[in-house]
Amino acid sequence: MATHRPEHHGPLLPDFSPHSPSRLVFSVAVVVTILGVLVTVLRSGGSGWNAWLFLDQGLSHRAAYQTELALVLATLFFSCAGLVLRQWRWGPCFMIPAFAFLVTESFLIAKMGGVGHAEWAPAAHALRYGTPLALALLAMKEPFGEAQVMMLLRVALAFVFVTHGAEALMHYPRFIDLIIGTGENMSGWRITETQAKSALTVIGWMDIFVGVAILIRPMPVLLWWMAVWALVTALSRMTSMGWDAYRDVLLRVSHFVVPFVLVWYRRKN
Repeated sequence: MATHRPEHHGPLLPDFSPHSPSRLVFSVAVVVTILGVLVTVLRSGGSGWNAWLFLDQGLSHRAAYQTELALVLATLFFSCAGLVLRQWRWGPCFMIPAFAFLVTESFLIAKMGGVGHAEWAPAAHALRYGTPLALALLAMKEPFGEAQVMMLLRVALAFVFVTHGAEALMHYPRFIDLIIGTGENMSGWRITETQAKSALTVIGWMDIFVGVAILIRPMPVLLWWMAVWALVTALSRMTSMGWDAYRDVLLRVSHFVVPFVLVWYRRKN
């Protein structure tokens, strides 16, 4: 007698159940991201909130810094609560302040400018605020479910990769510095600006390709590539600029954690 094997229609969903490792990893990623913001604020007072409070709202430097710091500490407190209480029915809802803070910051960066392609920040930061939002939606359940959360994260991945791919194709000067600095520090290679631009052209098209492809179908090979490549590019901040750039890695932890979780912790049916 032939053994009946259940057919799988569409991709396997990650296991987002309350006791699953995926919720733990996502929650840790949110806390680490907010820690990255905290370190940035303590070192330079440099989130999008600071510029907006000082330039648009007329606060003094000191008042803007203190307000910004208070917001970050409050967000970190609620994020830690969401991590500890992630297995409770409404525990992940404590991640909503992290979503609100990070999504608002991305739009404030776009509004205030001051850095290259600042207007693209809402798309480039989609995974930073998309991860706490995904956790909150899982807690609310109806009308949201795991399939909707999976789509949310796929769209966030697409935004991040396509945006960074476009920046690479435009030969964003900071990316050129990362390639040249990493080559010199890690292997002693003297990479010319022309060579760095050629590499960025290839990288840009690859990022755009995988960003679009993940929307069509979240194949494991795409998710693995995204996880590994996002980790490499995040670490390139330290390989290029030194250990002090660790805060830039913390801010980008969701870039490699999200695709890793989506491909590694799939539900086994």
